[in-house]
Amino acid sequence: MSVSNERSNRFNRPWFKISLAIMILAIGIGISLKVRSTVRMTEPTKPMPQNLIYILGGSTPDDEVGYRPKPCTWSRQFYPDNPRGFFHEASLEERLFIDWKIQPSEEVELCVMPSDRTFPLKIKVTSNQSNLPDWKAALRHLPITVPAGASAQLVLKGFANSPRKVHVLFWPEGDWNHPYFSHEVLFSSERKEHVIDFPKSKFDARIIAGIDLGAESGEFDLDELRIQGIDPFERSTEKQFFIDNIFNRWGYRDKDWKMEPAEGTIRVACIGDSFTFAQGVKQNARFTEVLESILNTNESGVGRFEVMNFGLCGYSTNEEWHALQKDVFRFAPKIVVLTMCWNDSIFFKREAELNEKLKGRPEEFSKEYSRIVKEEEFRNCIPIIEKMNSACNEHGCQLVVGIFNNADSEEWKLLASTILPSMKERGIPAFDIREELISGNCFGLQSSVHETDHHPNEKAHAIYGQKLANILKTEVLK
Repeated sequence: MSVSNERSNRFNRPWFKISLAIMILAIGIGISLKVRSTVRMTEPTKPMPQNLIYILGGSTPDDEVGYRPKPCTWSRQFYPDNPRGFFHEASLEERLFIDWKIQPSEEVELCVMPSDRTFPLKIKVTSNQSNLPDWKAALRHLPITVPAGASAQLVLKGFANSPRKVHVLFWPEGDWNHPYFSHEVLFSSERKEHVIDFPKSKFDARIIAGIDLGAESGEFDLDELRIQGIDPFERSTEKQFFIDNIFNRWGYRDKDWKMEPAEGTIRVACIGDSFTFAQGVKQNARFTEVLESILNTNESGVGRFEVMNFGLCGYSTNEEWHALQKDVFRFAPKIVVLTMCWNDSIFFKREAELNEKLKGRPEEFSKEYSRIVKEEEFRNCIPIIEKMNSACNEHGCQLVVGIFNNADSEEWKLLASTILPSMKERGIPAFDIREELISGNCFGLQSSVHETDHHPNEKAHAIYGQKLANILKTEVLK
C-alpha cells in the first residue's frame, strides 16, 4: 500500500474525524470567549439623550459596588432657596410629564413637583420579562419639611387599567437607599383617593416621599399627588433651585471618556463618595475640574492631564476598592486619588443590615452608626487601602489618599489620626485640608452647599483641588 493511500485511510477513520471535530469546537469556543471578552471592554455606543431632564437611573444594589447610576441619564437635586446665588432656576413648565412610557430593564425614577401643571401623569409600563422582582419604576417627591410631632398625610388620587399594588415609602433626605416607612396601596380601575399618614418624629425632619410602581406591565394614571396637614416647603422664596447631575455612558458624573488616553496624556482617576461626586455643586466647579485646570496650566512639561471623576454617592472604602478594580483600571490612569470621608468605614452591606435592624427608628440608626465609627476608628479601611496600593503598583500607577474634612467632629478627627500616620508608614502620599479650609474661612457650615445639605460647596472644592495639585506636583510628579 502506498504512503498516500495509507494517509487517506487514516483520515477517513472515525476516531480521527471525532478528534478533529473536538479540536475545531475547542478552537471555536476559545475564539468566542475572546470575542465576548473584547466586547465587554468596548465603548457603549448609546448616545447621550438630550431630552432627559428628570429621569434618574440606578441598578439594583449588590454587596460590592452598591448603587450604580444608569448611563446616559440626568438627575436633579432641588433646594428651597438660593442663598449663594449659585443654583439654576427651575420653571414649572419643564415638569410636564404626560404618557411616561417605560420599557423596564433597569430601575427608573422620576422626580415630580406638587403642581397642577404636572398632573395628570399617565404612565405606561411595558415589560416582556416576568423575572424582574428588584426592578422598580418610581415617583419621587421633592424634599418635604415635617415639623416635630406634626400630623401630615400624603394624598394620592388615580386609577390603573387593572388592579395594581404600589408601595408608598418615606426616606430621610440624602439617603434614598434606606426607606424607613412603607405602606401598600391597591389601585384599581375605579378612580379613588388614597390617604397615607406620615410617620411622626420627635424632631423636625426633611424627608422624601415616593411611590414604587414595580415592574408589572400596565397603565397607571396619577391624577393628584399632594401633602396635607403641613406646609411642606420653606417659603423664603417662591422659587425652587436645582443642580444637574449628568451621567456619562459609563454611569459616572463626568464627560464621556475614551477607553485609551490620548497620546501624551496623563490620566488622574479620582475615586470616592458624594464628596468626590460633589453633591450640590455644579459639575465644572468640582475639585476634579479645578485639579485638571491647575495641572494643565503648569509649565512642568510633563504632559497634558485628564482628570476623571469616579465618585458615587454613598460609597465607602470597600465599594471604592471594587469600583477601582471593575472600572478605573480599564482607563489606564497613572495616578489614583482616593478621597475619604468620616463614614467610609461602614461598608454597604453592613449599613443595609443596620438599617434593616433599626428600620423606622432613624434617630437610633444615627446614634448606632456614629458609635460604630468611633469604636472601630477606621482600622478596617487600612487593609483595603493596602490592597488598592498593591493593585495600583501592578497597574503602573501611584495611589494618593486625601481627607476632605470640612467639619469639626470626633469622627473626622479619628479619620485623620488613623489614616494619615498609617499612610506615612507605607509610603503612600496622604493629606487633609482642615487647616486650609479654616484659614480660607470655609470650615463647618461655611463650607456647606446649603443649610439642609452639609456637603462641601464650590469654595471648599477649589481649596481641596489646589491642595491636591500641590501634593501631586511635590510628591508624585517630581
